[in-house]
Amino acid sequence: MMILHERGLINFEDKVSKYIPEFKDLTCKGDDGIYKCKEDLTLFHLMTHRSGYPYYDGLFINTLKYDNLKYFASDVAKQHLEFEPGSKYLYGINMAILGRVAEVVSKKNFYEFLKHEIFDPLNMEGTKFHLTASDRENFQPLYINNETIKGFTNDQDELSYDINNKAYFGGEGLVSTLNDFSNFCQMLLN
Repeated sequence: MMILHERGLINFEDKVSKYIPEFKDLTCKGDDGIYKCKEDLTLFHLMTHRSGYPYYDGLFINTLKYDNLKYFASDVAKQHLEFEPGSKYLYGINMAILGRVAEVVSKKNFYEFLKHEIFDPLNMEGTKFHLTASDRENFQPLYINNETIKGFTNDQDELSYDINNKAYFGGEGLVSTLNDFSNFCQMLLN
């Protein structure tokens, strides 16, 4: 988002509907039921997790269901917001929606955008949204400890890491190597 902002391609106060029209007439949950939101959803709301979109137990962040961010964003826009945009904080799927905004503005899929703008300049050759067979042999198992799952897993659940899937979510699914992450950290340090 900062790259797009610095180039004058977006403003943080822009309505999300400027880039993804389906986000125009959103609905909110209230004490008296569902109503048309009074506030427009902005990029800033997404960037600060104040949009009203939660995580949905694998319902949306799912490369088995989606193979691109266009259909993902279209489905998300149909969901009721938990509250008026900007009124509260709720960690959720905001970064994935911003990934779609980056696609629309840059005219590249989100991975191509990241690769061109960040990964290639930093020589991050092993950072991607897919895993090859040999990558999977070296993939670190994830330890999960929540109400329903406890233990290590090599089953990436709703993220397929399939090279042909173009659902490049902004907040999940990106894999990297220690060397690549070191390059990224060195860039931040510099």
